[in-house]
Amino acid sequence: MSKETIQRISTGKQNASFFAVWRLQKGFANISYRKVRNGKEELPSDENYGFEQRTAKLRYLDRFLIERAQGLTLARALSLSLAKWKQIESGWDLPSPAVMRRAAVYFSLPPKMLLDDEEKLPSYDELKIDEDLAAVQRNDLSETMNYYKNKHYIARNFRVLSHAMRARLYASLLIVLLPLAAFTGYCTYRILNDRNESVQKMNQTDIIDSKSKAFRDSYIAGNDKAKNSSLTYCNVKVGLQVVKIFDIKPSNEYFSAAVKLWFDFDQEEFHTMFKAYNGITLADQKSADVVNSISHSDNIDLFTVNRSTNEVYYAPDGTPDHVELAYPFSLVQLIDA
Repeated sequence: MSKETIQRISTGKQNASFFAVWRLQKGFANISYRKVRNGKEELPSDENYGFEQRTAKLRYLDRFLIERAQGLTLARALSLSLAKWKQIESGWDLPSPAVMRRAAVYFSLPPKMLLDDEEKLPSYDELKIDEDLAAVQRNDLSETMNYYKNKHYIARNFRVLSHAMRARLYASLLIVLLPLAAFTGYCTYRILNDRNESVQKMNQTDIIDSKSKAFRDSYIAGNDKAKNSSLTYCNVKVGLQVVKIFDIKPSNEYFSAAVKLWFDFDQEEFHTMFKAYNGITLADQKSADVVNSISHSDNIDLFTVNRSTNEVYYAPDGTPDHVELAYPFSLVQLIDA
């Protein structure tokens, strides 16, 4: 709490907050929080407010170390942080009993001498410390000083630069940082753009290449069943099977996939459509067209056609012979003969 705040509270210009009253009461053992908060109960007439002496005792021991232990501080001796010691030294925070016991052990004093406000500390000549421990801590103190010396190295050196040197420093930073910032922005743009394109492609439901789109728009659109019923059609069911996914790239959400396409259609319908599409008017050969002693069904399957060499083998392949051969029954007649 600052002096200005205490002055405003004492003159009635500002009300003391809960924390201000609580902190003020902690410094006096003979004054309760209720007395201070209410402001109606009388204070001790002998002015024995019980002002705490712990902070004063620690300040006394700190001065002793600085004068008699070659600059060693109490904060370093008790392993207190600088922020914590500043709060204790300024009275902003009161030392805990644990800190007081550590100080008593360090100076070989009974803990009651530091914890009891009525007890007085011995003079500087009577105080003793472990010289070996103090020597080690003094070496640590020099390392701590070197650390803080180099902590703000850039800031201290910047202050001693001339105006011309500062201008050159700023120019050098701009030359280095501007291209780096531009490259970083470009990379960010590419990554975000690729991501947006990936999201857009994932949202597309009608993905088609240019040649297929041209064929669909120029031929299929004008030759469907509704516009030209004289044409022959074959219904085809298409299936997709994903065999393997590899080469996954999470950065741009791309991956490679090996797939298999399956087409399911009626062979007779496809055969009829193929003939109509290619303008073949010759009717399929039937068993009745060939005079032989052996009767065969029109859908016989006795031969296999090699689709690479067009060689014919005497073996079934699951496809009717009149679909693969123009004159299957003539061939059967030759074999039977």
